[in-house]
Amino acid sequence: MTLPRDSGAFSQNDLEERADSPLTTDEAAVQVGTVLVVDDDPAFRVTMRRLLVDRAERILEAGDGHEALASVRADPPDIVFLDLMLPRMDGGEVIAAMGADPALRDIPVVIVTWSDHDARRGRGPGSAVAVLAKLTLSRRAIDAVLARVDALRP
Repeated sequence: MTLPRDSGAFSQNDLEERADSPLTTDEAAVQVGTVLVVDDDPAFRVTMRRLLVDRAERILEAGDGHEALASVRADPPDIVFLDLMLPRMDGGEVIAAMGADPALRDIPVVIVTWSDHDARRGRGPGSAVAVLAKLTLSRRAIDAVLARVDALRP
């Protein structure tokens, strides 16, 4: 599945390569308004909240795909961090629903999963802004993603 916008996705490996180089002033300063974190693991949502707390004005959370879609429709975020393995409706289905809705299709989505293996095998969208592995997630990786999203804005 492909969303209408080709955002030039990059993976955790790309982020790790960037992690060795110093952040620019612009990357360090990137702030976002509203972030939606979608994961069925409450402990991981707490981890994401800690990584995003000084980068986002508001952090919303959803525990499954249905909650995610309801949240995105009620209060469209500036970026969505989305797990692929969700109960009731998986991450791929959430992205498909977002891509089919003209009001939601341009919201940047970052796949956050235990490995980028599922995304490479076609479970994730080719047009996601990035694929981040949970096991190696860091503040620097979040900063790189937010800088990438900021650069994609018109």
